[in-house]
Amino acid sequence: MKKLFLYIVLSIMVGNVAFAQTSAPRPGSSLSSQSSAPRPGSSSSSVPRPGGSGSNHHVDKHRPGGGKHKPAYIVSNNTVYYDGHKVADASAINFKILSDGYAKDSWNVYFEGKKIKDASVASFKVLSDWYAKDNWNVYFYGKKIKDASVSSFKVLGDWYAKDNWNVYFEGKKIDGATAGSFRVLKDGYAKDNWNTYYLGRKI
Repeated sequence: MKKLFLYIVLSIMVGNVAFAQTSAPRPGSSLSSQSSAPRPGSSSSSVPRPGGSGSNHHVDKHRPGGGKHKPAYIVSNNTVYYDGHKVADASAINFKILSDGYAKDSWNVYFEGKKIKDASVASFKVLSDWYAKDNWNVYFYGKKIKDASVSSFKVLGDWYAKDNWNVYFEGKKIDGATAGSFRVLKDGYAKDNWNTYYLGRKI
């Protein structure tokens, strides 16, 4: 009888040990606290950056069959094309590709294959971050920036720019920003003597 009792007790003890080993979380398993925490640089901890997936810049077009390409100008058989479409009224003979989607011929200036109305061919030049100017106007993404000062306009980086009176982000005036003390920090942040800004808005 005593032998039978000892056998039962030992069987119960062995079973409990086996259960504890199989139910305990293993390092690196989905139950481990280390593996469930967001890793630096993962999608749950990353901050959207200017020009990232939430921005309209550097938008690639998908081509049939997968993959991506960057839209571009090409001159072929006396015709100018942009992203697979003919550029209306463009002169293939003296067509000049600039940068940031801008181009020109002897008569017109173009942005992404579309004519920029009233832009001056002779004085037109690309700055950076999709900003450009001629002797009379400043442009962002091919569109005129209202009331921007051509002579004092300066691109700062991260899509910020300023003239002697105003500060701009992506071609739009930042209300209340002080041009004299405004400076770009990094990753979309900027500041003046009174405020801090992120992607062009006061925070």
